[in-house]
Amino acid sequence: MATERVDLPLPGPSNPSGNDPSSNTAARTPSSVRPPKPRILGPVYRLVPAALVLAVATAFSAKRILPNSTLEVQQIPSDKLTQPAPLEGVLAANNRLFSSSAQKIFEGVNGSETISFGPDGAQYGSDDRGIIWKADAGSSKPQPIAYMGGRPLGHMPDGKGNLIMADGCKGLVSLNLETGLKTLLTNSVDDAASFSNTSEIKYANDLDIASDGTIYFSDSSVVAPPRSADGKCDTYAAFMQTYYHGASTGRLLSYNPATGKTKALATGIFYANGVALSQDESYVLLAETGALRILRIWLSGPKAGQQEIFATNIPGMPDGISRGPGGTFWVAIVARPPAAFLKIRSWPTLRWLCAWLPPSWLPKPVPYGLVLQVNEQGQVLQSLHDPTGKHAFSISAVHEHDGKLYLGSLAAPYMLALSL
Repeated sequence: MATERVDLPLPGPSNPSGNDPSSNTAARTPSSVRPPKPRILGPVYRLVPAALVLAVATAFSAKRILPNSTLEVQQIPSDKLTQPAPLEGVLAANNRLFSSSAQKIFEGVNGSETISFGPDGAQYGSDDRGIIWKADAGSSKPQPIAYMGGRPLGHMPDGKGNLIMADGCKGLVSLNLETGLKTLLTNSVDDAASFSNTSEIKYANDLDIASDGTIYFSDSSVVAPPRSADGKCDTYAAFMQTYYHGASTGRLLSYNPATGKTKALATGIFYANGVALSQDESYVLLAETGALRILRIWLSGPKAGQQEIFATNIPGMPDGISRGPGGTFWVAIVARPPAAFLKIRSWPTLRWLCAWLPPSWLPKPVPYGLVLQVNEQGQVLQSLHDPTGKHAFSISAVHEHDGKLYLGSLAAPYMLALSL
């Protein structure tokens, strides 16, 4: 059977409607012979998958350098890929940090990482602008007493009239509480044999002071906290850069005030954080935040110089550690990481890609308040929670003093005091 060819009018500049110009009746195009879509964007669409493939291939073949850095993303060792313990048993959620006995103190002081106590009962805190605050014994109104120009994090009086601080942007510093004299104690390691990547102290974080005056403190990472647009030291940015980097460059350091010498006691730490001496000062605990665990470094006895895991599978990211009664320790959990945050640890390229994405695109930890009390064997004795994360959150330090538990926070505009 013969078929007749029909030339259908196509839309165009001279015939935008596509109707037969010689007829008032619109010509309908059968679906089988419908005109093709314009091909102008076709090549662009075909280039998108190719560009993605090229980007991924480049990421795998080239050096994965972090933004504003010369650091190359590293593979995280498998022994540091620990998972957080589930919140069950002694870790089961409760409302003990959300109780009516939790009192806000140092209100208006934003980002006071920790609190310390003078022999006269005075309380000391610091804010994210580098200001030191003091509340006299019995007073609820802290007053600014010094501007340090950096980011004081862990701090405590040395018993000689000085407040010793681990400053994230400067190193180990001292403030004379009577004269106001500020002294940089150290910002580098002297023992060349114990160097780990660099002798410079890039990120002093927390500390504890022994009875002989020796100061034990953490150097979190080779990634120094950058200055934000408002001049503040951005410790969160330094942590995230360290996490994406994946290299274990944190250290436990000691400073001898008699000699002025600084040496490294432990290296290869995936973000070194909280520091606490044992009751007999035979060892020091160090929070390895990136690995969700706490390490024990022996200072004396048959194990002197050795390092071991004290507690692992911490149910969140451990931050500050302090000594409690009867040889126990308190541990602050600064955040419970989202699942995606844990998964990318095994994938250097994904961490590299995340480092280049806007922070607003990335998952953030769900606000949650949590502190732990552990014994000398690293076993959890009790846990205190604020599941809502509305009252206690971003807990960076916990100290027991005169029957109360004091909580510092990296993000809250106050600290908390909780009756035990």
